[in-house]
Amino acid sequence: MKCTVKTHLASFTVLTFLITFLNFQGLIRKNYHRYLISRNSLHCRAGVPCVYENVVDLRVIVITYDRAVSVMKLLNSLQSLELDGDKAILEIWIDRNDKTGIHNETYKAVSEFKWRQGQTRIHNQSRNVGIMGQWINTWRPKHAPPFQPRNMTSTIYPYHESFGKEIALILEDDLSISPQAYRFLRAAHRKYNRRADYAGVSLQSDEALALNSNKPLSAPKNESALMYVCIGTWGFAPSPQFWAEFQDWFHYARGVKGFQPYVDGTVVSSWFRQFVNMGTADTMWEMWFIHFATKKNIFTVYSNLKHVNGDKADSCVGINRPTRKRATLPQQRARKFMQTPGTLGPEIRIHASG
Repeated sequence: MKCTVKTHLASFTVLTFLITFLNFQGLIRKNYHRYLISRNSLHCRAGVPCVYENVVDLRVIVITYDRAVSVMKLLNSLQSLELDGDKAILEIWIDRNDKTGIHNETYKAVSEFKWRQGQTRIHNQSRNVGIMGQWINTWRPKHAPPFQPRNMTSTIYPYHESFGKEIALILEDDLSISPQAYRFLRAAHRKYNRRADYAGVSLQSDEALALNSNKPLSAPKNESALMYVCIGTWGFAPSPQFWAEFQDWFHYARGVKGFQPYVDGTVVSSWFRQFVNMGTADTMWEMWFIHFATKKNIFTVYSNLKHVNGDKADSCVGINRPTRKRATLPQQRARKFMQTPGTLGPEIRIHASG
């Protein structure tokens, strides 16, 4: 009996020592975090903005549906994303067909993907939400006010220091991303995140056109960025404060009978009217954000580096459709701009009529 007690005491002592040692090394916490990520313990409801349980430097949100080959091109391009030691998580959201469910080929492809840069989670929508639901409800800042549909106000939600911490980059599945993209996003967020007219950052640059003149957007060659009232959807990292307010207003405005987010005098509004007439307006979610940005007088930051550098394409931050050939910018020149937030200092603001 005494021997048994001594044996148990010895085993307990050894176990306590091992637990203390491993916890000191941070291994238990790290492995448990990996377990939670792999098990996808997060529960977000379709149609409601998703608030994640933690804050990281970069949260990459990939939205997809039934294009396995296309989404894998995007995911493979993310393997080369340069994070400079920052922490990132990849969230893959798959929309559901109400009749046939989740697209098996797409789910299988993304499930087998191993991102070298950080943790990965897959979220299967519980019902069909469309491109609009995928964009608007797959990320809400953790420290934003609780989600509540409400009309637009003249003030923005209070700034919180954590807003400068996490960058959420939302990507559709028909893109490829430059290795330098995060450096540009990080520099832009650090420079503009506290500004009252900052709507977010777009990675769209090679084909960013003014909505009335249809001419390429550009600033003077001594400016590395410009601001435009219309969003660029080829990769977008929204301002946390305005994104939360936009979500609340959008869910309110969608319930207002007869309301449509037109912006008179713009080409994009005429496109949206055609979609409304065809019954496909839900495929053009960005019209809602353009209306919101116009009313709030806020602007999206775009890169002007291709004009500064004199290159044919802005491969520092450029997002390109997979069918397009992407030009290559020397790494040294790319890093020069990405690591110097002070070079992002435009006072160039272009309205929808620009």
